[in-house]
Amino acid sequence: RIDLHDVEDYHGRLVDADGKPIVGATIRPMLWVGDASPESGIESFMLSAEVIRRATANTTDDGRFVLKGLPQNGRTTVRLTTEGFGSPYVDFVMTKPVTIQLDKPGSVRGTIDADGQAVTDEIRLSLHNAQIARSVAELEVIISHHDQTKTGADGAFRFEAVPPGKYQVAPQLPEELPYYVDQETPIEVKPGEEAAATITLKKAIEIKGKVADQTTGKGLKGVRLYFQTPYTPGGTHWGRTTTTNEAGEFTVHAKPGKLTSYLAEAPEGYLLSDRSQQSKTIDVTGPMPWPTIELSQAASVEGIVVDDAGEPVADAEIWYLTGDGMHSHGHVKSDASGKFLLKQGSPNSPISLRVKATTATSDGPVNVTPAELKEPVKITVSEKHGSRMTGKLVDKQGKPIGGAGVGLQTSWMLAGSGIGFQMTSTTTDADGNFAFEGLWPGDSYQLMIEAAGYAKYQSANVTAKPARAHDFGQIVLAGTQSVVEGAVVDSAGKPLAGVRVFNSGDAPEPLFTKTDEAGRFRLKGFPSGKVHVFAHHADYRFTALRTETDAEPVTLVMLHADEPVPQQSQPAEPTLDQRKQAVRKTIERLWKARGAKEMQGLIRVMAQIDPEAALAWSKEVGGRYDRTVYSTLAENLAATDIEEALDLLDRRNYYAIKELGQKLVDTCPEAAMRCAEEMVPLARAMDQPQRAVALADVGGLIVRLGNRPAGSKLIEEAAAMVESMGSGKSRQEAAQQVAVRLALVDPDRAVEMLKSAVNLEEKPYYLRNVAVQAATHELAKAKAMMKEMQPWYAEDVVTPIAYRIARSDPDEALAFVRESGVGDGRQDFTNAKTQALGWIAVAMADKDRKKARALIDEALDLCAAPEDASRGSGSRDRRAIVAAFLAVQARRIGHPDMESVVWRVLASRATTKDTWSPASAAERNVAAALILALVDPAAAREMLEPYEDKGDEFGGGGTGIGSRELFKASFLADAATLDQRIDRELESAARNKRRWEQLCWPMTEALEIMVLPEDQQLTKAFEYMSGGVWMPSRDQ
Repeated sequence: RIDLHDVEDYHGRLVDADGKPIVGATIRPMLWVGDASPESGIESFMLSAEVIRRATANTTDDGRFVLKGLPQNGRTTVRLTTEGFGSPYVDFVMTKPVTIQLDKPGSVRGTIDADGQAVTDEIRLSLHNAQIARSVAELEVIISHHDQTKTGADGAFRFEAVPPGKYQVAPQLPEELPYYVDQETPIEVKPGEEAAATITLKKAIEIKGKVADQTTGKGLKGVRLYFQTPYTPGGTHWGRTTTTNEAGEFTVHAKPGKLTSYLAEAPEGYLLSDRSQQSKTIDVTGPMPWPTIELSQAASVEGIVVDDAGEPVADAEIWYLTGDGMHSHGHVKSDASGKFLLKQGSPNSPISLRVKATTATSDGPVNVTPAELKEPVKITVSEKHGSRMTGKLVDKQGKPIGGAGVGLQTSWMLAGSGIGFQMTSTTTDADGNFAFEGLWPGDSYQLMIEAAGYAKYQSANVTAKPARAHDFGQIVLAGTQSVVEGAVVDSAGKPLAGVRVFNSGDAPEPLFTKTDEAGRFRLKGFPSGKVHVFAHHADYRFTALRTETDAEPVTLVMLHADEPVPQQSQPAEPTLDQRKQAVRKTIERLWKARGAKEMQGLIRVMAQIDPEAALAWSKEVGGRYDRTVYSTLAENLAATDIEEALDLLDRRNYYAIKELGQKLVDTCPEAAMRCAEEMVPLARAMDQPQRAVALADVGGLIVRLGNRPAGSKLIEEAAAMVESMGSGKSRQEAAQQVAVRLALVDPDRAVEMLKSAVNLEEKPYYLRNVAVQAATHELAKAKAMMKEMQPWYAEDVVTPIAYRIARSDPDEALAFVRESGVGDGRQDFTNAKTQALGWIAVAMADKDRKKARALIDEALDLCAAPEDASRGSGSRDRRAIVAAFLAVQARRIGHPDMESVVWRVLASRATTKDTWSPASAAERNVAAALILALVDPAAAREMLEPYEDKGDEFGGGGTGIGSRELFKASFLADAATLDQRIDRELESAARNKRRWEQLCWPMTEALEIMVLPEDQQLTKAFEYMSGGVWMPSRDQ
């Protein structure tokens, strides 16, 4: 497929450090990136030779240059060559004329030293920048340089014409050299100066080993192994490869200390026991034999493919999926006699075989277990099994779209798990037609379509039927060539230059630009229709408007940050009692119209409104919901009569009392303590190891309620029980759970207990819950635990730790968040920090409302950032959900500018560039709309507009969010017109029973959310939804 881009000429100027023009320099464009942030993952490509030839320019007498015919916007990387300044790479923004300033280059001279002796072996070295700023907001011009060289006979090396900056020099040691490098050598090159570098090699430890056949012990030749040091926070990483010889033996010269080995792939005919055959960690202190790495042979499956008449079929494709946990898949072909040999999977694990020969297929999968086969398997292919799928791509005017890429994805299940992948692809012909043949009956298929100038398309899943064709019909692709243009002015009508104008969520990828000197902007790449335009500037209020594409120019008016926010007229929100009355009317109507059996889930909703009526309804379905109603009654009674509440729950039910106690910690601590008192004898009456776990849980609850001595005593009693237990799985599980509570009172002992249950060197993530609990009273020890984890696990605890600390000391929590992930080369934890800022804001709102609002604004700006680190943090697809959470928290603290808050939620929406598919982006946005509906139903409806016609076909993006969440979000967004919505759904139920069945539970869940107090709605809304964001659990 050939993507076409609009082009422009770009102007710039090249000067030296004193601002004098550099004449005669050659500027050669190499790369174009379609987003102004290299971290954002937006489309990029190397420029073609013809484009490079046409665009290459030389600087004139005043240092100016023009790069002709480059793609619009984004960034470009050029190779700059000029006498006296070397050949650096320069990366710059293309939205305005650029000035590139070069300083006089220096050089690097160095030697390689090995235990005081010069190294005579030829060693290659690379030079690269130590760190390059990646944020456009930080640097609009990035100068970089990298080079390679090799040592001479005396071990010396030299790099010439190196632009000033900080660099790393890294040697690439030959496998046979018995030395290692502890770390890369940092150097700083200053203008016109020579930097000296000495690279010290250290004597390595020789390790010998063997890779062998597990059964015969015979060595395996040519196996590639990788040795490395385990991850250590703030430490340096060392790694080296080696390859086995004819006898399967290998020698590696290793760094002393803890090492692991792994195989990137198994040799042909063999299996990895896991995805990398990674060894246990071994502490290497001297020359030693490495434990023999044994590989088991893959299973052999022989077979023959025949047609309906029993004749052999040549060149048939035999597709396989192994059920050994590795989910290996692929295909082999039958030979001229129809025979095939497959060497895959474990002998005792099932293998699923699917066979196709043009339009003939097997009757779905044929599952075999290799060890059980007594003879070659015979598989018949027939056209009476094969299915076909066809379709045609057109634009909105009905014009065929030729040359589009159409991928066919499928998912296969075996032994309780499965895998999804793209099986094949094709391109549409000149008339827009495509077809796939030889598809297996019973398998599910999905189209993924891409065409230049159009939004990605992802179909619903379709199940193939034998000897049937499924025609997708005309698939209309939305074009992405529409434009919004206009100007940005201040409140006095003065044009504002340098304002970032952007969109996220209405186009397939984020669109953005900056206003010129006259405040003008132009955004291109929208589908036609209504879209949002967002404007951001650090000194002004975040601003937005919704407009039609390809219409008259629009004007965005930005208020200065010091100007008062205009009065925002919001409809009066109903009180909790009013909401309950409205919902009661609705559920009574549904109960009557659809019957008790079908609508029994509404009893949960009625329990929140009128428990006595809910009990009466429960009796109609055999008392199935009595316990739910009693639990709700008990919670409502607890504040005024805890004893009656406990009677309702049944005083023998430890877990029901525990749940009630956890709910009451913040609202009624006295009643929660009474629950804890009831729990103690119930816990003591349990059998081990449940007794130890239950006592630790009670102790943790009592500590939370402020009685640290009494709670500590119970926790320590539970810990002693665990420590006196024997071994076994139940003891390990108890140790893991009790260690979490023990961390509240003795973090060091908690870690030791955890070590007795799990290998923390191999599984440091088990420290996460212990670190969170320890942070309550000993933050320093929690921080130390975080340093023992990989950064992605450490990020998991930032928000829960901040939440815990913020309840007693919001300022300390904020300081913890600010420093988390900083230094030691760790990631910046943007996603976790963003969420943590919201919880801290809620905690400090009563004491410092202004600071709390500022934290919410900071977090929202991170979510809505069109280019900065938040979009490259690995959590881009979840930004909208986090932003919607922040909107709920903003309302909770009384944020004075909820309009701007909601705009930033809309500006955080996911695009298909943020996720792997259109469906996954849609699912994230629906999840965000579900949360936003609690704050601004009208804005939530806007977010849901593109998806509402999907109905029960919504989903398929792999996030766990589907039609249930879509229905629930739409009900919450329609809360103000609930009667009319129920009218429509009841009328529809008579015609479409399947839709009603799918709608019933999400509707019930939405109604339940509506009758809850505001501080409980968020938790309930997210209860059944996987959104990748953190929510406090009941024991936090």
